[in-house]
Amino acid sequence: MLSNARLSMRKRKLGNYLLLTCVAVSLASAPAFAQLYTVLPQFASGDGWSSDLFFANQGSAAVNDIVVSFFDNSGASLTVVCNLGTSSSFTLNLKSGTTQLMRTAGTGPLQVGYAVIRYPGSTPVLASEVFRYEQGGSVLAELGVPQQYPFNLFTFPVEVDSSRGVGTGVALANPALDSGSAAAQTILVNLIRDDGTLQQTAQVNLGPGEHRSVYVNESLLFSGLDNFVGTISLSAPNPFGVVALRQDKQAFGATATEVGPVLGPFMVNAAAVSETEPNGSPAQAQALSGNSLIAGKIDSAGDIDYYSFTGKRGDVISAIVDTQGLNSALDSAINLEKSDGTLVMQNDQNGLALQNDSFLQAVLPEDGTYYLRVFDYFGNGGAGYAYRLHFRMSN
Repeated sequence: MLSNARLSMRKRKLGNYLLLTCVAVSLASAPAFAQLYTVLPQFASGDGWSSDLFFANQGSAAVNDIVVSFFDNSGASLTVVCNLGTSSSFTLNLKSGTTQLMRTAGTGPLQVGYAVIRYPGSTPVLASEVFRYEQGGSVLAELGVPQQYPFNLFTFPVEVDSSRGVGTGVALANPALDSGSAAAQTILVNLIRDDGTLQQTAQVNLGPGEHRSVYVNESLLFSGLDNFVGTISLSAPNPFGVVALRQDKQAFGATATEVGPVLGPFMVNAAAVSETEPNGSPAQAQALSGNSLIAGKIDSAGDIDYYSFTGKRGDVISAIVDTQGLNSALDSAINLEKSDGTLVMQNDQNGLALQNDSFLQAVLPEDGTYYLRVFDYFGNGGAGYAYRLHFRMSN
């Protein structure tokens, strides 16, 4: 998390503040979708910075009791000054078709943190944010960040070329909502060359409510990276928010961030080994060793295929349940579990368009035996439910 002292440094703060994150979080409760949350984890106001939050009601009915709350970097309530007054929490009521602007002051001491927007149920209200930096009467930067729903897999393009003044930054957010805190988690940041090979994987540990913003060639990620064109693919156990920034000399702009991973570096290019039945329980699990490619099938409704492997704390594993080119009806899901059945990570959609395939990438929390559980999300199965399991492990 960036400190106020660091963010107030004139030379670097323009870039660091523009590494901003906007995520939306929905919480299922009883009744379902009783509340929806949108989180804007990077907020800046004062010392030349201002934040404009826009709320637009796209629906045909009024939406009342939209609560916008501000928090500092530690999660404590943060009092802000804006055109609607001075408070740490504001309640908005929007008639159909209307837009509400919340504009913070750009004067006074620098304040940083994040905002949580709570909607009453499933509602067609969009939130977005515009950050503006003014110095000496001149606007030096203005950047709009659209609403983004959280996911646990994201991808964005990267270019770093110090000779041309081109760089890429990223902000990651693990938001804590006003109804409770997020779990601490490790986000895996995969640096992928333009030829499709994996160059390096960095680990970013985020505590509850924490965010980090950094240039990709700094020490937190890939220190000294230069003359690079490629992609970053991010993975985490739980949904998070991300936004990427491109700096071109003194100009800044948001880089398109897409849902889903880059799969190529995690595919296993080898002859497939057939699934061994029965493997419907942990005791019958088919053993995996090193990098493995398994040709499997969910034979019948309710079928579950178990695979086992042994790893050490800190090992990074990836698993893809791939159906491309198989004319398969499988809507796959995959769980990573400890030997006692504790769930480490799960995935039932990799986020790529027109795919029902699954992908997970995780850091093993301890030494021991682990299981991959592959199944159809809807519990279906049969002759047309084939898949290929790609498994990789590195330390």
